[in-house]
Amino acid sequence: MKLDRSIADTPTPVQKFLYARRTSPRLSFDDTPPPNYNRPIYYLNVLKNPIHKPRTEVPAVPEFVSAGMDKNKEAKKMQIKITSPAFEDEGMIPARYTCDGENVSPPLTLDGIPENTQSIALIADDPDAPGRTFTHWLIFDLPPDTNQLSENIPMQATLTSGAKHGENDFGKTGYGGPCPPSGTHRYYFRAYALDSKTGLKPGISKTQLLEAVNEHLIAQGQIMGKYKRQ
Repeated sequence: MKLDRSIADTPTPVQKFLYARRTSPRLSFDDTPPPNYNRPIYYLNVLKNPIHKPRTEVPAVPEFVSAGMDKNKEAKKMQIKITSPAFEDEGMIPARYTCDGENVSPPLTLDGIPENTQSIALIADDPDAPGRTFTHWLIFDLPPDTNQLSENIPMQATLTSGAKHGENDFGKTGYGGPCPPSGTHRYYFRAYALDSKTGLKPGISKTQLLEAVNEHLIAQGQIMGKYKRQ
């Protein structure tokens, strides 16, 4: 009997499935096929057509600092409480503080600043922005006795208190309010108590500021507001 090589060399669905599993680290094999569905064929369809069964998207995670250092373990126990007379935590931010209004920074109150704090930093950003987390506000080297940030902090690079502004993702120093392209976005205002001044100059990026925060963090806290354009 003569072997037909064209048939013998044709991989079976099971062989294709096993090969795809070895060579496709992006493919998820945790999903359960529909009832009465041939399992190898099902996964081959997922491999060839990713929209056959959409992968579950991982939700954006707030960028709370937790670098695993002893200081940060202590900081997790020493939370700063942030409140605002303008909006409640997880509430809607008034239009006055957005691109649809006066676009001024909202008033914030900080409680629980540790006694050994030497400076305070604050970051406001939007993890729901398309493609990346969008930075709206960087302010750092605030005096350690700061317990309130008044409404409409000046946009200048260095304030009279000695505090400095970084550059937001609008390409400007100072505050830039919520301006979501669609839907409801979340806006996190995070305060960090540090054991020293950062030594950074005005106009720095969020990455540069977070490096200093990781090095000197002793306490942290946040408030989150939401906004949807009308």
